Amino acid sequence: AIEGSVAITNTTISSSNLGTSLAGDLILDARDLVGIDNSRLTSDGEQGQIFIGSANSVGLPLNPQQIAIANSELTTQQFGQGTAGNLVLNATDRVEITNSTLASDAFSEVSEGEEPLSGGSAGKIEVIGINSVSVANSILSSESDNANTDETATLGDIQLTAAEGSVNLTQATVSTSNFGTGFAGDIVMSAIEDVTISQDSRLSSNGNFRRIAIGTFNLDAETLPLPTTVLPRRIAIESGSVLTTDNDADPNAADVSPDVPLDAGDIILGATERIAIANNSSIQSSSNRLGNAGYILLQGETADISLSDSTLATSINANGNGVGGNLEILARSLSLSDNAQIDAGTFGVGDAGDIFVTSEGSVSLSGEDTRIFSDV
Repeated sequence: AIEGSVAITNTTISSSNLGTSLAGDLILDARDLVGIDNSRLTSDGEQGQIFIGSANSVGLPLNPQQIAIANSELTTQQFGQGTAGNLVLNATDRVEITNSTLASDAFSEVSEGEEPLSGGSAGKIEVIGINSVSVANSILSSESDNANTDETATLGDIQLTAAEGSVNLTQATVSTSNFGTGFAGDIVMSAIEDVTISQDSRLSSNGNFRRIAIGTFNLDAETLPLPTTVLPRRIAIESGSVLTTDNDADPNAADVSPDVPLDAGDIILGATERIAIANNSSIQSSSNRLGNAGYILLQGETADISLSDSTLATSINANGNGVGGNLEILARSLSLSDNAQIDAGTFGVGDAGDIFVTSEGSVSLSGEDTRIFSDV
């Protein structure tokens, strides 16, 4: 709809190729609104993609002002070796996702009695709303089963971007997983104003080393503070929300054995004014097998950082065998209250990580069980 809107209601649209050739793409373009309600869009097969607001019939950008997805499912899938397609939403104003699922999955197909094969790679999920991205009561997920450890690959990544506004997650789940020895996808949230994660939302990266980042960083830099491109002014993680990485894998996958080390991913948050973690929320990275726990960094040299009734933790758990991740805070000021805890621990084989706090201003702790500690 070059000058108007596209509305899809109570509808199924699908493209599939069960062979080895490319599956077809699904492309929805409009100038005003693309609305999807109580519907299902799928592209099954090698690199079959879903684009909303990214290309029109002559290959020129045609992005709607608003994308609204409610009570719907959008998926790209690849069963067997290969790559599932990307899923891209791109609006010039805002994207709203409510009571819906966006997923890209790729798994090996193994008949009973056969040896497992290394599977495929999930596609990237990218949600862009220049002024606002809102995800409520919804799931965004990518799942893979492969041995791909290409550092430059974006396979399985999930990116939420509000270049001139805010990102808001409410009762939302955002997850990347790789059940083989390959890398799981990164989760990256980028905004210029606020990033709010609330009401039992959960961000998780499960499997071999991949990261959760709020803000746009040079994640390969070796010195702190990390170079940044875009940071939000404020980050709020509240009301029981969780950010977590671990190194779990499927022991039945083709390339997984207890002797293969897998590392949990890092968690990195950066803001220019405030980072607030409150109301029984947590940020944690753990190792549950051979391999290291991830690193946690809160980078806010000009920001006030507060932790209230919440936890930051890295750990080697009971079945873990590796090195615990370090936990580092760079802040203008740091406040811990109401039983807040910062913990680097080991309960398995290997050393706990270190805790570093650098603040230009005050560091305050209040509350009987508020503490910074390392336990064994």
